[in-house]
Amino acid sequence: LTKQNAPEGVIESELVRYYCDTYLHGMDSRILEKAASWLPMLSYSRAKSSMLEMGKKSRLMIITKALELSVASYVDWFYERGVHTRFKSNDLFINDYIIQGLWRPEILCAADKYRIAKEYIPNKNRVVIFGNTSEDLAMHKAANDLGIESLMIAVHPRDKEIEEESDVVMRSWPELYSKILR
Repeated sequence: LTKQNAPEGVIESELVRYYCDTYLHGMDSRILEKAASWLPMLSYSRAKSSMLEMGKKSRLMIITKALELSVASYVDWFYERGVHTRFKSNDLFINDYIIQGLWRPEILCAADKYRIAKEYIPNKNRVVIFGNTSEDLAMHKAANDLGIESLMIAVHPRDKEIEEESDVVMRSWPELYSKILR
């Protein structure tokens, strides 16, 4: 795909599909679920504390290409601490605990993030969007197209486009915690 000059979004969506349909195919989903349950313990403590603080004051919505099993572990962790979080992600098709492949690919590219953001935010007065790639700018564009005040924050940006187009660029979660949440 790279040699054919395919757009980055196409390459990434094909990688997600290929990974799920090839490498995860045949795996016992309970193994993946157990591994996913450890993720909240391994993530940045300031990221979690920052998200908890924000979740106490406003609604949280996670829109990600990650697999539902992974995202659900974070959502459960937040829920146990009193923060209700909605999310959209990619689901696996699982039959008798055996992964068959990608089932419902909700989010494979920037257009998907745009569509889901546009569905979720129409009744909001303002939104804050966190992202690390140019693909996440689609959610910022959805807010702008709906006429909703939007702040785009790039945390650990992975490409130049998001770094240039974001309202705020942060290199760490402690920076968010100390500069914005305090």
